[in-house]
Amino acid sequence: MPTYSLQFTDEARQDIVDGFSWFEDKRKGLGLDFLLFLRAALNTIEKNPYLYQPISSKKAHIRRAIVHKFNYTIFYTVEKEDISVFGVLSSKQDPAIWKKRLKS
Repeated sequence: MPTYSLQFTDEARQDIVDGFSWFEDKRKGLGLDFLLFLRAALNTIEKNPYLYQPISSKKAHIRRAIVHKFNYTIFYTVEKEDISVFGVLSSKQDPAIWKKRLKS
């Protein structure tokens, strides 16, 4: 079984910072809980990136994983042993955000 490595775009890193800040502003300690659940989802992706279904047949190379309890989605692609996370977004955010990131 191959060993996969996670790579994050600058936008994905900023998404994580923004998510942490938003939850921490809601309640002290909630931001840390968000990071723990996010880390658990990322660990699962890293162990088995093909566990999560492609978004659609037209976008078969794009996968998404849900960060349970926080209603966030991790958007990523897999190429050989590299997993590229390009979005960590709330389900309330406009889907055009991650679609635009793929074009740039």
